[in-house]
Amino acid sequence: MDRRNFIAGSGALALAAPSLSSTALAAPAVRGDTALRGLLDAIFADDLIASPEEATGYALDKDANARLRSILDPRGAKAWQAELKRNQRWLARLKDVNAPSLSEAGRRQREVAEYMVAARVAAPARFDINSVQRPYPIFQQGGAYFSIPNFLESQQPVETAADAEAYLARLS
Repeated sequence: MDRRNFIAGSGALALAAPSLSSTALAAPAVRGDTALRGLLDAIFADDLIASPEEATGYALDKDANARLRSILDPRGAKAWQAELKRNQRWLARLKDVNAPSLSEAGRRQREVAEYMVAARVAAPARFDINSVQRPYPIFQQGGAYFSIPNFLESQQPVETAADAEAYLARLS
């Protein structure tokens, strides 16, 4: 797992988790908060489908998402463009959320989510690269030559025959 996936994943999990502030626990949910929570859940679910490796890393590649266990994340310029368009759609949806209908915690969650998705859009939209932290697809400490074998060795579960088939599918 690299730093980018860790940060993106932990941020997505934080957004998907309910707020535990005392204000949020004391006040009843505002109508807009429910819609925002649904939107954040949809973004998280879409992120998992877009990143099968992340789904495996969180052990969410089971049941309805079981097909994700046998495929790798898409890579390359075409995948980056698809990811850019996907994130631009989510950013527009986040900006369309009616902020006055949200509780204080909801406004904060929306602002954090908007910031995170905007950060995903910045590098490919402005500079035609996947990441400003890692602008090159292959570099000394990473790239597919490193991350795929590391992922298969450290995160791909192989406990059943189906797991072994999924491993072999990813390996091929």
